[in-house]
Amino acid sequence: MDLTEDLKRYIHWDQVKKVGDAYFITFEQNERMKLKNIRASGPDLNPTISFLSHERTSTFYLVDNGEHVFDDFMTVPIVFDVVAPLRQNSIAAVYQHWTFAGWLHREQDKPAYKALYNENETGSESEVLLYFELGVRHREGAPSMELYRQLQTEKRPDGSVIRTFGLGIQECSHVIDDDTGSPLPDPSNLRSWPYVRRLTLRKGRQLFIPTKSGLALRELAAKTAEAKWAVSDAMTGGIYPTHMVMQNFHEFWKDGQLEARRVKDLRSKWIRIKEDDQRPLTDGDVRVGAFGNAAFDKEFMHVLTRVGLTNKPFYDDNTIEFAVLTGLFKDD
Repeated sequence: MDLTEDLKRYIHWDQVKKVGDAYFITFEQNERMKLKNIRASGPDLNPTISFLSHERTSTFYLVDNGEHVFDDFMTVPIVFDVVAPLRQNSIAAVYQHWTFAGWLHREQDKPAYKALYNENETGSESEVLLYFELGVRHREGAPSMELYRQLQTEKRPDGSVIRTFGLGIQECSHVIDDDTGSPLPDPSNLRSWPYVRRLTLRKGRQLFIPTKSGLALRELAAKTAEAKWAVSDAMTGGIYPTHMVMQNFHEFWKDGQLEARRVKDLRSKWIRIKEDDQRPLTDGDVRVGAFGNAAFDKEFMHVLTRVGLTNKPFYDDNTIEFAVLTGLFKDD
Protein backbone atom coordinates (compact mmCIF):
# COMPACT_ATOMS: atom_id res chain seq x y z
CA MET A 1 0.00 0.00 0.00
CA ASP A 2 1.39 3.42 -1.04
CA LEU A 3 0.29 6.28 1.22
CA THR A 4 2.17 9.04 -0.62
CA GLU A 5 -0.85 10.82 -2.09
CA ASP A 6 -2.87 10.38 1.11
CA LEU A 7 -0.06 11.96 3.12
CA LYS A 8 0.29 14.88 0.69
CA ARG A 9 -3.40 15.65 1.01
CA TYR A 10 -3.39 15.18 4.78
CA ILE A 11 -0.58 17.71 5.41
CA HIS A 12 -1.37 20.02 2.43
CA TRP A 13 2.19 19.64 1.11
CA ASP A 14 3.52 18.12 -2.12
CA GLN A 15 7.13 17.40 -1.17
CA VAL A 16 6.47 13.86 0.02
CA LYS A 17 8.14 10.76 -1.38
CA LYS A 18 8.40 7.11 -0.43
CA VAL A 19 11.88 5.61 -0.04
CA GLY A 20 11.75 1.94 0.84
CA ASP A 21 9.15 1.62 3.59
CA ALA A 22 9.60 5.22 4.82
CA TYR A 23 7.81 8.41 3.78
CA PHE A 24 9.98 11.54 3.57
CA ILE A 25 8.40 14.97 4.16
CA THR A 26 10.85 17.66 3.01
CA PHE A 27 10.50 21.37 3.78
CA GLU A 28 12.54 24.44 4.68
CA GLN A 29 12.30 25.82 8.18
CA ASN A 30 10.75 29.11 6.97
CA GLU A 31 7.99 27.06 5.25
CA ARG A 32 7.09 25.04 8.34
CA MET A 33 3.80 26.86 9.05
CA LYS A 34 2.43 26.02 5.58
CA LEU A 35 2.14 22.34 6.51
CA LYS A 36 -1.15 21.30 8.12
CA ASN A 37 -1.95 18.64 10.73
CA ILE A 38 1.64 18.62 12.00
CA ARG A 39 2.81 19.59 15.47
CA ALA A 40 6.08 19.44 17.38
CA SER A 41 6.98 18.81 21.01
CA GLY A 42 9.14 21.94 20.91
CA PRO A 43 7.95 25.51 20.24
CA ASP A 44 7.14 26.71 16.72
CA LEU A 45 8.00 23.44 14.94
CA ASN A 46 11.66 23.86 15.84
CA PRO A 47 13.77 21.15 14.13
CA THR A 48 16.33 20.98 16.94
CA ILE A 49 15.97 18.77 20.02
CA SER A 50 17.88 18.48 23.28
CA PHE A 51 20.40 15.66 22.98
CA LEU A 52 21.02 15.77 26.74
CA SER A 53 17.49 14.76 27.70
CA HIS A 54 16.67 11.14 28.49
CA GLU A 55 12.94 11.76 28.48
CA ARG A 56 10.69 10.38 25.76
CA THR A 57 10.88 12.67 22.75
CA SER A 58 8.45 13.05 19.88
CA THR A 59 9.47 16.30 18.08
CA PHE A 60 7.49 16.34 14.81
CA TYR A 61 4.31 14.28 14.70
CA LEU A 62 1.02 14.10 12.79
CA VAL A 63 -2.18 15.28 14.47
CA ASP A 64 -5.21 13.00 14.40
CA ASN A 65 -7.93 14.99 12.64
CA GLY A 66 -10.44 12.15 12.71
CA GLU A 67 -9.72 10.63 9.27
CA HIS A 68 -9.38 6.85 9.08
CA VAL A 69 -6.15 7.19 7.07
CA PHE A 70 -4.42 8.50 10.24
CA ASP A 71 -4.33 4.93 11.56
CA ASP A 72 -2.41 3.87 8.44
CA PHE A 73 0.14 6.65 8.98
CA MET A 74 0.83 5.23 12.45
CA THR A 75 2.02 1.92 10.94
CA VAL A 76 4.82 3.27 8.70
CA PRO A 77 8.06 5.24 9.29
CA ILE A 78 7.61 8.94 8.56
CA VAL A 79 10.74 11.07 8.14
CA PHE A 80 10.74 14.85 8.57
CA ASP A 81 13.58 16.22 6.43
CA VAL A 82 14.13 19.87 7.37
CA VAL A 83 16.53 22.38 5.79
CA ALA A 84 17.27 25.43 7.94
CA PRO A 85 19.75 27.93 6.47
CA LEU A 86 21.25 30.13 9.19
CA ARG A 87 22.45 32.94 6.98
CA GLN A 88 23.53 35.25 9.79
CA ASN A 89 26.29 32.78 10.67
CA SER A 90 26.93 31.48 7.14
CA ILE A 91 25.80 28.04 8.32
CA ALA A 92 23.48 25.66 6.49
CA ALA A 93 21.70 23.14 8.72
CA VAL A 94 19.91 19.93 7.76
CA TYR A 95 17.79 17.97 10.25
CA GLN A 96 16.34 14.51 9.77
CA HIS A 97 13.74 13.06 12.17
CA TRP A 98 12.75 9.39 11.75
CA THR A 99 9.43 8.77 13.50
CA PHE A 100 7.05 5.87 14.04
CA ALA A 101 3.59 6.23 15.59
CA GLY A 102 4.49 9.79 16.58
CA TRP A 103 7.76 8.97 18.37
CA LEU A 104 11.38 9.29 17.32
CA HIS A 105 12.23 5.75 16.29
CA ARG A 106 14.48 3.91 13.86
CA GLU A 107 15.62 0.31 13.58
CA GLN A 108 18.67 -1.43 12.07
CA ASP A 109 21.07 0.45 14.38
CA LYS A 110 20.72 3.75 12.53
CA PRO A 111 20.16 7.22 14.03
CA ALA A 112 16.58 8.44 14.38
CA TYR A 113 17.75 12.06 14.62
CA LYS A 114 20.54 13.57 12.57
CA ALA A 115 21.62 17.20 12.48
CA LEU A 116 24.33 18.39 10.10
CA TYR A 117 25.71 21.93 10.22
CA ASN A 118 27.90 23.12 7.35
CA GLU A 119 30.08 26.17 7.92
CA ASN A 120 30.23 27.68 4.45
CA GLU A 121 33.25 29.88 5.11
CA THR A 122 35.54 27.17 6.52
CA GLY A 123 34.09 24.06 4.86
CA SER A 124 34.02 22.20 8.18
CA GLU A 125 30.93 20.55 9.59
CA SER A 126 29.32 19.62 12.88
CA GLU A 127 27.20 16.49 13.24
CA VAL A 128 24.80 15.18 15.89
CA LEU A 129 23.48 11.59 15.77
CA LEU A 130 20.86 10.33 18.24
CA TYR A 131 19.46 6.80 18.44
CA PHE A 132 15.87 6.29 19.64
CA GLU A 133 13.42 3.45 20.19
CA LEU A 134 9.82 4.70 20.44
CA GLY A 135 10.90 8.08 21.78
CA VAL A 136 13.49 6.79 24.26
CA ARG A 137 17.19 7.25 23.63
CA HIS A 138 18.56 3.75 23.29
CA ARG A 139 21.23 1.85 21.42
CA GLU A 140 22.37 -1.57 22.52
CA GLY A 141 26.11 -2.01 22.96
CA ALA A 142 27.05 1.38 21.45
CA PRO A 143 26.66 5.12 22.11
CA SER A 144 23.13 6.47 21.78
CA MET A 145 24.51 9.97 21.12
CA GLU A 146 27.43 10.98 18.93
CA LEU A 147 28.54 14.57 18.37
CA TYR A 148 31.40 15.76 16.18
CA ARG A 149 32.66 19.31 15.70
CA GLN A 150 35.15 20.76 13.20
CA LEU A 151 34.44 17.70 11.10
CA GLN A 152 36.03 17.20 7.67
CA THR A 153 35.61 14.18 5.39
CA GLU A 154 38.08 12.86 2.79
CA LYS A 155 37.04 10.17 0.31
CA ARG A 156 39.93 8.06 -0.96
CA PRO A 157 40.34 6.28 -4.35
CA ASP A 158 40.08 2.83 -2.71
CA GLY A 159 36.59 3.64 -1.43
CA SER A 160 37.64 4.27 2.15
CA VAL A 161 36.77 7.45 4.02
CA ILE A 162 38.82 9.41 6.55
CA ARG A 163 37.03 11.76 8.94
CA THR A 164 38.95 14.24 11.11
CA PHE A 165 37.35 16.21 13.95
CA GLY A 166 38.40 18.67 16.61
CA LEU A 167 35.98 17.34 19.21
CA GLY A 168 34.02 14.10 19.39
CA ILE A 169 31.57 13.13 22.16
CA GLN A 170 30.02 9.67 22.51
CA GLU A 171 27.40 9.24 25.22
CA CYS A 172 25.61 6.08 26.36
CA SER A 173 22.01 6.19 27.52
CA HIS A 174 20.81 4.86 30.85
CA VAL A 175 17.37 3.82 32.00
CA ILE A 176 15.82 4.56 35.38
CA ASP A 177 15.47 1.59 37.72
CA ASP A 178 11.85 1.42 38.91
CA ASP A 179 12.81 0.21 42.38
CA THR A 180 15.59 2.67 43.23
CA GLY A 181 14.99 5.58 40.87
CA SER A 182 18.68 5.45 39.97
CA PRO A 183 20.12 5.45 36.47
CA LEU A 184 21.37 2.06 35.36
CA PRO A 185 22.91 0.74 32.15
CA ASP A 186 20.41 -0.60 29.63
CA PRO A 187 18.83 -3.74 31.17
CA SER A 188 19.92 -5.83 28.18
CA ASN A 189 23.50 -5.53 29.45
CA LEU A 190 25.25 -6.83 32.57
CA ARG A 191 24.54 -4.73 35.65
CA SER A 192 27.69 -5.74 37.48
CA TRP A 193 29.63 -2.89 35.81
CA PRO A 194 28.27 0.44 34.54
CA TYR A 195 28.63 1.62 30.99
CA VAL A 196 30.71 4.69 30.32
CA ARG A 197 28.49 7.76 30.58
CA ARG A 198 30.52 9.90 28.21
CA LEU A 199 33.66 9.47 26.09
CA THR A 200 35.23 12.75 24.94
CA LEU A 201 37.74 12.62 22.07
CA ARG A 202 39.92 15.58 21.08
CA LYS A 203 41.78 16.03 17.78
CA GLY A 204 40.61 12.71 16.37
CA ARG A 205 40.49 10.72 13.15
CA GLN A 206 38.29 7.86 11.95
CA LEU A 207 39.04 5.47 9.10
CA PHE A 208 36.07 3.74 7.46
CA ILE A 209 36.66 0.95 4.93
CA PRO A 210 34.17 -0.44 2.38
CA THR A 211 32.48 -3.76 3.20
CA LYS A 212 29.63 -5.73 1.63
CA SER A 213 27.15 -3.97 3.92
CA GLY A 214 28.65 -0.49 3.49
CA LEU A 215 31.36 1.52 5.22
CA ALA A 216 32.62 0.12 8.53
CA LEU A 217 34.90 1.65 11.16
CA ARG A 218 38.45 0.29 10.96
CA GLU A 219 40.51 2.71 13.08
CA LEU A 220 39.81 5.46 15.61
CA ALA A 221 42.59 7.68 16.91
CA ALA A 222 42.59 10.78 19.11
CA LYS A 223 45.13 12.96 20.85
CA THR A 224 43.25 12.46 24.12
CA ALA A 225 40.28 10.36 25.21
CA GLU A 226 38.47 11.07 28.48
CA ALA A 227 35.96 8.53 29.78
CA LYS A 228 33.50 9.19 32.60
CA TRP A 229 31.30 6.51 34.17
CA ALA A 230 27.95 6.83 35.93
CA VAL A 231 28.03 4.90 39.21
CA SER A 232 24.56 4.48 40.68
CA ASP A 233 23.27 3.61 44.15
CA ALA A 234 22.07 0.26 42.80
CA MET A 235 25.60 -1.07 42.24
CA THR A 236 26.58 -3.85 44.62
CA GLY A 237 29.70 -3.69 46.80
CA GLY A 238 32.98 -3.50 44.90
CA ILE A 239 35.34 -1.13 43.12
CA TYR A 240 34.17 0.74 40.04
CA PRO A 241 35.78 3.09 37.50
CA THR A 242 34.72 6.75 37.59
CA HIS A 243 37.17 8.62 35.36
CA MET A 244 39.92 7.77 32.88
CA VAL A 245 42.14 10.01 30.73
CA MET A 246 44.14 8.39 27.92
CA GLN A 247 46.81 10.09 25.81
CA ASN A 248 47.41 9.10 22.15
CA PHE A 249 44.30 6.93 22.10
CA HIS A 250 44.16 4.41 19.19
CA GLU A 251 41.64 1.63 18.47
CA PHE A 252 41.55 -1.01 15.71
CA TRP A 253 38.20 -2.55 14.71
CA LYS A 254 37.14 -5.43 12.46
CA ASP A 255 33.59 -6.56 11.66
CA GLY A 256 32.23 -4.38 14.46
CA GLN A 257 34.55 -5.91 17.07
CA LEU A 258 37.44 -4.23 18.87
CA GLU A 259 40.75 -5.90 17.98
CA ALA A 260 43.22 -3.72 19.87
CA ARG A 261 43.42 -0.53 21.90
CA ARG A 262 46.67 1.31 22.53
CA VAL A 263 47.43 4.40 24.60
CA LYS A 264 50.66 6.18 25.47
CA ASP A 265 49.64 7.26 28.95
CA LEU A 266 46.77 6.49 31.31
CA ARG A 267 45.36 8.13 34.45
CA SER A 268 42.36 6.51 36.10
CA LYS A 269 40.10 7.10 39.10
CA TRP A 270 38.10 4.45 40.97
CA ILE A 271 35.65 4.34 43.86
CA ARG A 272 35.03 1.66 46.48
CA ILE A 273 31.41 0.91 47.35
CA LYS A 274 30.88 -1.02 50.59
CA GLU A 275 28.27 -3.76 50.53
CA ASP A 276 26.60 -2.63 53.75
CA ASP A 277 26.61 1.11 52.94
CA GLN A 278 23.06 2.07 51.96
CA ARG A 279 23.56 5.85 51.82
CA PRO A 280 22.72 7.57 48.50
CA LEU A 281 25.78 8.06 46.30
CA THR A 282 26.01 11.66 45.06
CA ASP A 283 28.27 13.14 42.40
CA GLY A 284 30.14 14.88 45.22
CA ASP A 285 30.72 11.53 46.95
CA VAL A 286 32.19 10.17 43.72
CA ARG A 287 34.51 13.14 43.27
CA VAL A 288 35.74 13.11 46.86
CA GLY A 289 35.91 9.34 47.27
CA ALA A 290 37.59 8.47 43.97
CA PHE A 291 41.22 7.39 44.14
CA GLY A 292 43.97 6.51 41.69
CA ASN A 293 47.38 4.86 41.65
CA ALA A 294 50.14 5.58 39.12
CA ALA A 295 51.71 2.13 39.46
CA PHE A 296 48.36 0.46 38.89
CA ASP A 297 47.70 2.61 35.79
CA LYS A 298 50.97 1.42 34.27
CA GLU A 299 50.06 -2.23 34.77
CA PHE A 300 46.44 -1.72 33.77
CA MET A 301 47.42 -0.50 30.28
CA HIS A 302 48.16 -4.12 29.34
CA VAL A 303 44.49 -5.12 29.61
CA LEU A 304 42.97 -2.04 27.97
CA THR A 305 41.97 -3.93 24.83
CA ARG A 306 39.69 -6.19 26.89
CA VAL A 307 38.10 -3.23 28.67
CA GLY A 308 34.77 -2.02 27.31
CA LEU A 309 34.20 1.70 26.99
CA THR A 310 31.06 2.29 24.94
CA ASN A 311 30.57 -1.12 23.34
CA LYS A 312 30.23 -3.47 26.36
CA PRO A 313 30.45 -3.54 30.18
CA PHE A 314 33.76 -2.40 31.64
CA TYR A 315 35.10 -5.92 31.37
CA ASP A 316 33.48 -9.34 31.29
CA ASP A 317 36.41 -11.60 32.18
CA ASN A 318 36.63 -13.00 35.73
CA THR A 319 40.43 -13.30 35.61
CA ILE A 320 40.86 -9.62 34.79
CA GLU A 321 38.28 -8.64 37.39
CA PHE A 322 40.13 -10.55 40.11
CA ALA A 323 43.46 -9.00 39.09
CA VAL A 324 42.04 -5.46 39.07
CA LEU A 325 40.34 -5.78 42.44
CA THR A 326 43.38 -7.46 44.01
CA GLY A 327 45.70 -4.71 42.76
CA LEU A 328 43.45 -1.94 43.98
CA PHE A 329 42.91 -3.41 47.43
CA LYS A 330 46.64 -4.05 47.79
CA ASP A 331 47.83 -0.60 46.77
CA ASP A 332 45.09 1.58 48.27
